Amino acid sequence: MKYKKSLCIFLTLLLVFSLVGCKKKEEEPAPPPDPNFPVTLDLNGESITIENKPEQVVSLSPAITTLLYELGAQDVLGGVSSYAPEQAKEKTDCGTAQAVDLEAVKDVKPQLLLTDTPLLAEQLTALYQMDVEVLLLRRPTTTEEVLGRAKTVSLALYGKEDGEKAAQDYAKQWNEAWEPLQKAADTIGESGKKSAILLGQLDFTVATSDSFEGKMLSRLGFENLGDAGSHWVIEAESVTEWDPQIIFYDSRISEEDIKARDVYKESQAVKAGALCPVEWGALQTQTLQTLKQYEAMVRYAYPDALESVQTQEDADSPAQDGEESESSTDSDESKDKE
Repeated sequence: MKYKKSLCIFLTLLLVFSLVGCKKKEEEPAPPPDPNFPVTLDLNGESITIENKPEQVVSLSPAITTLLYELGAQDVLGGVSSYAPEQAKEKTDCGTAQAVDLEAVKDVKPQLLLTDTPLLAEQLTALYQMDVEVLLLRRPTTTEEVLGRAKTVSLALYGKEDGEKAAQDYAKQWNEAWEPLQKAADTIGESGKKSAILLGQLDFTVATSDSFEGKMLSRLGFENLGDAGSHWVIEAESVTEWDPQIIFYDSRISEEDIKARDVYKESQAVKAGALCPVEWGALQTQTLQTLKQYEAMVRYAYPDALESVQTQEDADSPAQDGEESESSTDSDESKDKE
């Protein structure tokens, strides 16, 4: 009898504790919704929704890989293209946009794959079967598109609020680097412009007016002799009158080869030794690294103009807190002596 009574008490207590436990579970508040995700991107006229923050990403574009580093997103970058920049060489090689290494991608387990070159249909199908969202970010043709690409990538990686802030910070860095170059170009004026070409390959692969690089060359205060061509090609008969004052060229080209070419050897640039190599990989990324190359080009051609602008900007900028404090301290000490 006592055994049955004890068993009843035990079962009753067990039921009570179970009900209390269930009640506590029911009363636990749900975690707050993530203000950043899901996020919807407008990409190439198509709306793409990313439900959750990506933990792993593959980039099959050296330019986009560079951008990811500049956005501070290298930790989620698991795989890169075979032509990735040096800073990303330790990442998993996932092939190229033309020949994606699907097994390598599978090992990385990315949520996103970023490319600036369209993939083959069968590769796209295989990636979608792996639940990998492919974002095609076409190569920018204007500075506005450069910042638009940075914003799209920021939103994809960081979401609505954090992504917007990251994009704004990137645009600020871009503008701070670009504005002195533009001001220097403005001070030169039409009469002070120097004729130049940007040589990608010998003999006639140059930045033309329809290329991003050709447009930037003109905006930086140069008379771009490559404007007569299109799609980085200029006809030989169009260059018989060429006489550039400066030749900017892919640093992988030999300077001696340029000097030996009939089309260049009698130019002002060769005679004056005005041959300026450019880091081509950085130039092609259309990132903050690119602006460093443009700054070097402007400094080479118009050092006084750029120095004047930068000096004026330094003079116009407010004093740093430390400098203000030091000045204030000196002033106080002077008063004390008086």
